[in-house]
Amino acid sequence: MNNILLVSDHPEGVTGNGHMLSAILDRIDYTKFKVTAFATTPSGLPFSPFKDRPFQLIEGGLSNEDPFGAVSLLNMIQSSPPDVLMFVGLDIWKFYGVYNHLITLKEQMKFKWISLFPYDFTYYREDWKDWLAPVDVPLVYSIYGLNQLKPIDSRVQYFRPPLYDADKFVQYDPAKRKEKRAKIFQSLNEDAFLFGFFGVNQVRKDPLRLIKVFFNVKKVLPNVSLYMHTE
Repeated sequence: MNNILLVSDHPEGVTGNGHMLSAILDRIDYTKFKVTAFATTPSGLPFSPFKDRPFQLIEGGLSNEDPFGAVSLLNMIQSSPPDVLMFVGLDIWKFYGVYNHLITLKEQMKFKWISLFPYDFTYYREDWKDWLAPVDVPLVYSIYGLNQLKPIDSRVQYFRPPLYDADKFVQYDPAKRKEKRAKIFQSLNEDAFLFGFFGVNQVRKDPLRLIKVFFNVKKVLPNVSLYMHTE
């Protein structure tokens, strides 16, 4: 049975990275893999060590001297080497302070290194060549990031992890939807078509493209509106 070490924000917390990890953990076949989740930050919620989990959960980032648990992570890898080490959702330079140590451990212990990360710059940073070099499987979770990085490192692949709490996204009851919509968007006509955007105002989320698409659609469907929930 392969040992997999997943590193991210707390899977029982409230961050996007933690939710990404949680969704991945929900889809693992635990009859085939022994999994440890290393949380780089506390959840912000009471931690229950007795909760029945199919994986081992270790909380790092509990001290000011080691805010993301980098030293704890290195010690754990050294004492219990994984077959696969995967960083989930974290910026690739998150552990820059111990990057060389991680590379040395990888060379000594022969584990596979996977990183799933964002890319938010509007230009290519030269130092990313060094960040990507030791990673066996570099994955970026946006098409924007893929387009930026693929010409520089052909190994980079696009991977969109499963949606957190996907089972909660179900068809709304039509009558209830009509009632809520009238309450929230009081100025909209009942038959108006509404575009919605919920996200951070950054290049990777590409709200500018949405605005352009909206105005193109409006030429064909005048009774259309745009709602953007962002900074």
